[in-house]
Amino acid sequence: MTDMQTVQATATGAVYALVDPRVYEVRYVGQTVKPLAERLAGHLVDPAPRVREWIASLAVDGVAPDIIPLMEGVPLADLDRVERDEIEAHSARGDLLNTANNRVFTDRRRKENRAERKRREAAEKETTERWNRAVWRKVADQVREATGGPLSPADVPVRPIPASIWATYRVYRVTHETLKAKFAAAYPKINAETAVQVGVECFRESGQPHPDPEMAVLQPRRTVTASVLESYCRAYTGAFAAVDEGGRYGTEGNVSGRGGSAYETEFRDGDHMARYMSLIAWAGRALDPWVALARKAGMDVTSAEFTEWVSDDADVRSAVAMYQATAPGWLGTFRQTWDFSLPDYALALGSAHIPGFVVPGLLSDTASEALSKAASDRQATTAMCGALLRLAPGALDAVYGRDELAEADAALGLPAGTSAQVARRLYGDNLEDPKDRTSRLLQRHTGTFDAVTIPTYSGWSGPSVPGWRLLAASFYSAGLLPRADPGDGEALVAKVKNTWKPTASGIAYLDERESVLLADDTELPYPTTPTGSSA
Repeated sequence: MTDMQTVQATATGAVYALVDPRVYEVRYVGQTVKPLAERLAGHLVDPAPRVREWIASLAVDGVAPDIIPLMEGVPLADLDRVERDEIEAHSARGDLLNTANNRVFTDRRRKENRAERKRREAAEKETTERWNRAVWRKVADQVREATGGPLSPADVPVRPIPASIWATYRVYRVTHETLKAKFAAAYPKINAETAVQVGVECFRESGQPHPDPEMAVLQPRRTVTASVLESYCRAYTGAFAAVDEGGRYGTEGNVSGRGGSAYETEFRDGDHMARYMSLIAWAGRALDPWVALARKAGMDVTSAEFTEWVSDDADVRSAVAMYQATAPGWLGTFRQTWDFSLPDYALALGSAHIPGFVVPGLLSDTASEALSKAASDRQATTAMCGALLRLAPGALDAVYGRDELAEADAALGLPAGTSAQVARRLYGDNLEDPKDRTSRLLQRHTGTFDAVTIPTYSGWSGPSVPGWRLLAASFYSAGLLPRADPGDGEALVAKVKNTWKPTASGIAYLDERESVLLADDTELPYPTTPTGSSA
């Protein structure tokens, strides 16, 4: 191989996109072996005719195109193919300036074989998914930068773990690990954790001691200590299980459920155990929207990238890092399938209340739908109503239907406004019930949305409501929502924070449970710390 062939075999290039910064849409796809900044400069100095027209239109608004990498480190031999795949994938979603090339590639596509078509379709799907993550990352970054991230857990109290409870936990851990080792040796093809659970259940159902003398001691010891610890841990985390009005949103059980199994987690010491359990509700609730946004953006919530991204607050980062190390699967996972609206709601609030917020073109329909829902619920601010009408000028009809009162006037030959006056006379002018047909007819007839100062969703119930309130509280705390009625805003923030703070009744029950455990020796069958463990 010659020197030139060696260079060509090892050199790489990049496939890039020119993006409209006003709507974060890809308008041009190209390839280069130069640094991206240098390639962008080339476009600005000597653009192709269609690109020149587009750049000129951007200049009218005082902006210039952004350049972003779509695929980097592409071998030179593959650049044409990768560029072609990216052009075809992006042209399917918008007005790409590579249209001439697209016709050439369309002719080629007719001749390709089945394997090539499948490869191309898979590449297009990957490109679509990657770009979808990229536009959500744009949204997530804007919301995070403007709000500062999750509300801090700094004011969540941590209740110490009694020494005897910690000693019982240590007995449980040593016993459990010993059983795992024995099962792993006896049954190397079976998962040790599963084998321990099966063995304990078999012992419990049979009521007979294990034929192995050591196992005959270890299995009942694990069962008894687990029962004591589960009871205590449920009482501990139950103190933090309040959810808005009467726990009607269905997550109270999730808090106590996580708490009930907390003893199965490996802790360094009693302080670690106490901090972990006291923040279970916060980790699930306060982080919920941020975990949802990060996942939409393709971010690994168990990574250091997420910890650094989610907040600059030291208490938030410390708590997130602790959960990532101790129980990474529990970050924000109170969210169920019905809560996938959280990123959409963050997009809606951001589009209205974050100065200079860019709604990516790919997500304009998503933003319109979320804003329309808020307006229909009568929980949209004036700024949200304005953003909705900018994105969807026909939103009044979409939210309230046709102006049937005006249509009635026209059909009956009545002066304009007569039907509306009759409706007000018969039913009043109360527009508070968003589901009342008369109020919706009158609202549509006025030609404006019924706006609120702060979307508190007061009196609402439903599994998504806590997440919506939390996002509104975050925007209010960051100074992004109006302060015209600060009492409502402060009350909203306090209500949201109370969903991860202990209640007086919960603390009273925990006091009672600790008293019983510490007073009754039979409740703590192994009150001493095993050899080699820390108190």
